[in-house]
Amino acid sequence: HISDTHIGPSKDFALHGVNSFQGFQTVLSAIRTLPFKPDFIIHTGDIVAGPDETSYKLFASMVADLQVPIYYVTGNHDDSKIVKKWLSFGEKDDLMEDKLVYSFTKNDQRFLVIDGRGPQEIDPHGTISEEQFSIIEKQLTTNYQLPTTIFIHFPLLPIDCTWIDRDMLLFEGEKLHALFVKHRTKIQGV
Repeated sequence: HISDTHIGPSKDFALHGVNSFQGFQTVLSAIRTLPFKPDFIIHTGDIVAGPDETSYKLFASMVADLQVPIYYVTGNHDDSKIVKKWLSFGEKDDLMEDKLVYSFTKNDQRFLVIDGRGPQEIDPHGTISEEQFSIIEKQLTTNYQLPTTIFIHFPLLPIDCTWIDRDMLLFEGEKLHALFVKHRTKIQGV
């Protein structure tokens, strides 16, 4: 599980005084030297610092030789259409065309990825459309017998962190949490 790599458009890009390219190279080195091969890698959002194609191309070049399926979640710094254009995924079932909403199965576990990225005017908050709610509910009410883990970039409920609780929560977080509680016997984690 990796997150918030915030890769910029060049190798010398720094965010808050930190070179994100070098930092992620350290993470990749650790992954490459693991004494086992992971079943997959999940990146839970903010792949890049700003949603431009150059940054995604640089990220793609960094992970090209990993030989491990990678799955991505849209963060508030990401653009789902550009993610789909430039990044390769492991085998998955797409559930929405214009958002990064999909499911995949590995080792008798089911995974559901939700796209909470909203319009720029609400950033960094997240939002879920009624269409996506319907898809999520359908995914959780069908005859899937496998335990399901759900990935989303945005917190659903306050976590006692002033900035996140004030600025980054999913607007429909309580409603989504209630849906998860309703289907808690199928959900392994969020």
